[in-house]
Amino acid sequence: MFKEPNLFRLDSGIFVLHLILTASFVVMPIALRDQLGVADNAHWRVYIPVLLASVVGMVPLLALGERRRQMHRLLGYVVLMLAAASFLLAFSVTAGVAWLWFALWLYFVAFNTLEASLPSMVSRYAPLEAKGAAMGVYSTSQFFGAFVGGVAGGGLYTGLGIEGVFAFCGVIALGWFFLARGLSAPVQTELAEAVIGDVKR
Repeated sequence: MFKEPNLFRLDSGIFVLHLILTASFVVMPIALRDQLGVADNAHWRVYIPVLLASVVGMVPLLALGERRRQMHRLLGYVVLMLAAASFLLAFSVTAGVAWLWFALWLYFVAFNTLEASLPSMVSRYAPLEAKGAAMGVYSTSQFFGAFVGGVAGGGLYTGLGIEGVFAFCGVIALGWFFLARGLSAPVQTELAEAVIGDVKR
């Protein structure tokens, strides 16, 4: 499982995704309360509309990737969106609520798209006889990423503040972007494209 390059990229990706999620939400409630003046019992008024609105951006991305069997190519662009959202969150801490809403919307469009697509991609790349093992490594990477993100988020907040945590998440996402670009097409996609080509000929 660790030697297969595509699975390694996907396992690293879910590790980074949940590292970013946990690190971001170590400081997000603090930013809403202290920087933007949103009371603790009113945070849901920010989160729920943004989450619902993110579906509008997520569904077309998933449809495009799945219908045309191009999710492996689309993945890098969605990761780049996550990096941009993280940098925007760092900027929005002092820029105001409107910027924060937009940054959070972009963040959740990217996060929800990745969270929905990565498990299915693992099942496509994993050998038939080792799909259970592949999903086990994937799940372990996910939970380990959440643990590291919590530790990193708390430590960076102490030393660099809220903006530093979000900027760190953006840098980590950029690293994932360059890793994700090396993802090749799954065997099923290659076979499907060959069959379509034969039919056209």
